Amino acid sequence: MQLFDNNILNSIKNLESPTSIINDILDEDEVKKLINFEQNATERFANRDDARKTGLGKNGKVETDPEKWDPEIKDLLVNKIQELIGDFSIADDEYPPHFFRTTFPLSIHADTGHDRNAVVYKQLLFPLESTPAGKAKTIIFKNKWHGPAASFVPRNSKRNEFQYSLLDDNGKFIVIEDITEFFNEITKSGANVIKKNKGVFTISEEFLTKVKELEFLMHH
Repeated sequence: MQLFDNNILNSIKNLESPTSIINDILDEDEVKKLINFEQNATERFANRDDARKTGLGKNGKVETDPEKWDPEIKDLLVNKIQELIGDFSIADDEYPPHFFRTTFPLSIHADTGHDRNAVVYKQLLFPLESTPAGKAKTIIFKNKWHGPAASFVPRNSKRNEFQYSLLDDNGKFIVIEDITEFFNEITKSGANVIKKNKGVFTISEEFLTKVKELEFLMHH
């Protein structure tokens, strides 16, 4: 599936380059500063069981314009990014640069956006911390994708766009095949506790609110 017209696609292809791994871009003190910023940020634009996302603006606010990044972040990263890819800008409607702390593996995906006229350029990933150390992996495929932003699943997979993994009472991630059906199930059950896919969930008002918010986000 091709998103871009041929002229835009040719421009994108002319800018493409092989994946590069560059060591020692950040020293130990700089890594610690970035980790501390993420940990102490008061704003999150996603805060789920499996992951949280924090912007680069003041206190973790979402900011696409590097000039509006928190001064500490700006001082640490802007010059380093320019050394890697040259002068850069981030469109206002682009997914914002952010910290991403995850406790659950991401599915295979492509972040090409949905703007047919955008000349997508580079993506940068700065690994900062993993627990246990050395266990985290990022897999990058050589295949190119010039379609809209997408997640990919194996052929004949039962996964669908409303699937979600919820943390149960025992601290285990439980795959919920359809978050909408699950929300309807727990609201109609009248039970205080429900067992689902070998997981156990206490149906509190807080839990109902969380599932309702997830259900809403997946439909919008």
